[in-house]
Amino acid sequence: MILELHISSVASQSPLFLVLRGNAAFPKILDNRVQMLLSLDDPNAMSNLLQTPAHAGAVPFSRPPTPGVHPLQIGFCGLGAMGYFMARNLATSFKSQLPPLLVYNRTVEKSQKLLAELGESAVKVADTLGQLATECDVIFTCLVNDAVVTSVYNEFAKALAQTPPSKVKIFVEMSTNYPALAGDLDRLLSSFPHTKFITSPIFGPPPAADKATLVIAMSGDYRSKKEVAFLLVPAVGRKVIDLGGNVEKASTLKLIGNGNLVAALDLLAETLTLGEKSGIGQQTVYDLIADIMPAPGLLAYGNKMVNDLFDGSVGFAMDGGIKDSTHVLRLSSELNCPMPAVANAHCSMITTRAIHQAQVVSGTQQWDIIDESALIASSRVAAGLDPFDSKKELYEKTKESLSQLFCLRKRKSQHKKLQKYRNALPYELVEKIIVDAWCSIDDASARWHFFRVISILSKVWRDVLYEVVLRYAFIETMVDFVAYERLLSRHEPCARYVSIVLNAVEHKRFRVDEIAKHVPEARFMCLAITMDRRYYFDAILQNLLVKTESLTHLRICWPPLRDSFACPLSSVVISSVTHLHIARHPSASLGSILASFPNVTHLRLGTPCFLKNLVPYMSTVRVLILDAPPQYSVHTAGSQAPALIFPNSVPLWNVCDALEHGLLKSAASYPGRIIMNAGKSDADKSMITDIVLSCQKHGVAFECRRIYPPLWQPGLLDSRRWDHDAWS
Repeated sequence: MILELHISSVASQSPLFLVLRGNAAFPKILDNRVQMLLSLDDPNAMSNLLQTPAHAGAVPFSRPPTPGVHPLQIGFCGLGAMGYFMARNLATSFKSQLPPLLVYNRTVEKSQKLLAELGESAVKVADTLGQLATECDVIFTCLVNDAVVTSVYNEFAKALAQTPPSKVKIFVEMSTNYPALAGDLDRLLSSFPHTKFITSPIFGPPPAADKATLVIAMSGDYRSKKEVAFLLVPAVGRKVIDLGGNVEKASTLKLIGNGNLVAALDLLAETLTLGEKSGIGQQTVYDLIADIMPAPGLLAYGNKMVNDLFDGSVGFAMDGGIKDSTHVLRLSSELNCPMPAVANAHCSMITTRAIHQAQVVSGTQQWDIIDESALIASSRVAAGLDPFDSKKELYEKTKESLSQLFCLRKRKSQHKKLQKYRNALPYELVEKIIVDAWCSIDDASARWHFFRVISILSKVWRDVLYEVVLRYAFIETMVDFVAYERLLSRHEPCARYVSIVLNAVEHKRFRVDEIAKHVPEARFMCLAITMDRRYYFDAILQNLLVKTESLTHLRICWPPLRDSFACPLSSVVISSVTHLHIARHPSASLGSILASFPNVTHLRLGTPCFLKNLVPYMSTVRVLILDAPPQYSVHTAGSQAPALIFPNSVPLWNVCDALEHGLLKSAASYPGRIIMNAGKSDADKSMITDIVLSCQKHGVAFECRRIYPPLWQPGLLDSRRWDHDAWS
């Protein structure tokens, strides 16, 4: 076949003739880019052919020779935070030109994830490392540390020893390792025929790997570098740096680059912490750095520090940073080149890891793996700030200002002090501040004064305030009742958390049925009953609780009753309530009260009684919480002072006797559980032991929580009104 192309010279416009001679198979092995442009029907084809590729300057090598008849088989080992994106981009870029990328990962789930994402036409999962070594022409490895790299390459060597390669095979190590390891691997693989080894570490975070904008260093065999460079650019990275034939040089440059980065991060962390401590704020300092030193990598990590984005599962893990800095310091020591900035950063990362591990032990950690940017925790702790929550200090300052402004000194200077925070806080933090403040004010007059002042602070604060006040409803006095009536004349009732005090105020507008109209969507309700009229509880059931169909958590408390009375059994049933807390109750009425709540699964009782008498009313209860404080007092009829004082209230519950009568036996499909809140001393140790043995005998789980100080009595209003821990 003779193919004749007529091309115009770019310089002289004179015609040139190019004659290509070959057989019919020749076009199939031309460079892909040339094949696409060899169209005589396209007038722009020849000018396009003469243009330089966009990435030509990014690769410091000429193109390798025309590939052979057999296409390359590429393999990839290590689908971690960086490897997954690189393997995905390789498979996507050569999907139509090369066989499916053969991938291997220690945990097969990541390999299956990549297969599911790209399909069988782009990815194939290898069963073993040996399969990768024997079937592939180019094998990329991106692994977590030196020990794993050594282990993987030893497996490669075993496979090559069993099946020696018959054509050129290139191994490309892309991990961050100590340079000497590269020499060891090169010597290991060079003993096998046709086997080449190059190091090709990468610069950039996972987002850069995702976008294929990594910078790639290379050292080793020249021809192998040429082959690999044009595979990686632009598929994986944007530029290749050639460091010659010594395979250790690329790893050395990688450590130098990482040392520079980690030292810069530590300085950035100190700078942001100083900005926060001085009152200027992290964000202002970050914005300044973005203006005067707009380095993309530095700004990306800085954004994580400012916004506390320390999840290492989606970034670069702290352990990886410590490993890199360890290598840098070892290298600097061997070369007698001190790097104190890296040493400081290394200490910061170790300190941060220790802080995080302490949180893991206590179960208070927010992330299982922390990002390298979390090294700012070391600077924060040294400055007296919270390690991982930069908003906490600002939150405490703002809350303090609120307290001073509304509860202590209503001075103009305090209002000005608050102004500097009002526009600096995100919406979620404003909401948390207002919720904490609103729910911590016990006096109704102070509560609504707070409402009036906050509502004129700013539009954002006012909008959040209205949402909070409508969600957390306090109807504990006539002042509250009237204020809510005014609010609900302009807004729909949407209270989820409700605290109600039903007192003896005789006012036609302050009736139970009127209160029900204000809280139809309540889910959590704290109900304090200050009247001991015989039939009043039945009125509450009929006119309030029945009308709140979404109610699931209910706390009821009567005042200390000196004249015992019995609430009659009611025909009203509240089926929606599953969590019931009766803090204090008429001693003769508990069975009648429980009968109105047939679906309770979590029951907490605050007044000791004979549990065996309540077994018929507890058929659905799975978790039973009993308050057993020390020095428990019982009022007697007509007396003005406690007549009976029990040094310990644990035996008053008669738990062992109740278990014999079938307590919690109905929960066969879900093992019953008893939690006893006892005094902090262990004076009742022997009695608790008896209960434990009895529970074991009857297959009921038991837990003793020592939380009560001496002389404790339940209050009419619980300061932890809506604390979920109180119900479980």
